Amino acid sequence: MQAQGEEITAAESRKPGSIPAFGFPFAMAELAKSRNDKPWYQKSNSSNHDKTPGPAPRGTRRAMGKR
Repeated sequence: MQAQGEEITAAESRKPGSIPAFGFPFAMAELAKSRNDKPWYQKSNSSNHDKTPGPAPRGTRRAMGKR
């Protein structure tokens, strides 16, 4: 096997099946919990989906009735 003072090389240390199982570098529970949270810059904003457009700026095509 190995005498004292010898170092194990990379080729010798690899054995079939010695690859460690995959582990997430973060907690999955925290990711699932924070998935629906809005970022800090959007917390006060609501979506524009339900809002109707306001009056057009003066002098624009929309203000003159051409859409």
